[in-house]
Amino acid sequence: MTSPNTYNFTCSVSNGNQGNSSTCSNGVSSTSGGCSGCMDTAQSLYYYLTPGKVLSTDLISRYGATCTFNTILNNVWTNYYKVKETALGPTVGSSSSSSGVYPRANTVNNDITSLVTKVNALTTTFTNINSSLTSIFTLIDPNYGLFSSINCKVIGEDLQTTVNLFCGPAYDNIYVLRLGMGIMSYFLAVSLCCLVCVGSRNSRRQDAESYLANPAQKPY
Repeated sequence: MTSPNTYNFTCSVSNGNQGNSSTCSNGVSSTSGGCSGCMDTAQSLYYYLTPGKVLSTDLISRYGATCTFNTILNNVWTNYYKVKETALGPTVGSSSSSSGVYPRANTVNNDITSLVTKVNALTTTFTNINSSLTSIFTLIDPNYGLFSSINCKVIGEDLQTTVNLFCGPAYDNIYVLRLGMGIMSYFLAVSLCCLVCVGSRNSRRQDAESYLANPAQKPY
């Protein structure tokens, strides 16, 4: 319990005495100090969370040993308020503890607050990253940026195009070129033979004409 009135309905009276943590700061053994009137049990009984303070003894002092209300209120205290304080409060038996609902809720709240702070810091970081990327967009633009030429995908597409060129149209063209060169070589060889024959014949004819014109000259 963080304060005496955390888990209770307070008195609704506006005038007269109210039994609360202030007027009943020393327990409910007497009505002195204003510990009377509308009794806020959660506040007025908060005093008995302190080890060594016994509610049943003070109720006898206040109402007498024969008052049946003593047993009823002491039973409510023992089986409701005390159990609730043990389960929910920051202390167990007035000793600091982290097993109660309240301290565990505080731990979660602190963790969430810390997480929100870190998330806010990440938001700032991502904003800075986005601003940096925006400023160098002309370099990293996938279509027209400076780095697009060294993009692995782009290089791979260029290599694939090169492979397709040499393994497809280029190979077909080389085959046709070889076939054409073979045919051209055959006709070139025939043409050379014809030229040699014609040249040899003309040379012999000229020798014969030269011999007939000058018989004394020895033919070659």
